[in-house]
Amino acid sequence: MTTDELIIATCLKAGQIMVENGSEISRVDDTMLRIAQNAGVTGANTYVTITGVMMSIQGRNATQIAAINKRTIDLEKVSQVNQLSRSCGPPN
Repeated sequence: MTTDELIIATCLKAGQIMVENGSEISRVDDTMLRIAQNAGVTGANTYVTITGVMMSIQGRNATQIAAINKRTIDLEKVSQVNQLSRSCGPPN
């Protein structure tokens, strides 16, 4: 797995957890972009719906999609993923 693929997979997993547990779409999008930026990616593109999350990195041959197959409400999980994305700063 390339670095780009790992970054995208990480962002998608975070987005998937958030959507599955009741987060609003704009928060999911923001969280995924923050994780990508913290990993040094500046040209990330995301598309989030209640049935799937998608992400690509501009100018690179890397795109992935994750399906959302279940939905529940667990705002603690949403909060934990969101806080994690905000607690890590960009690399030096």
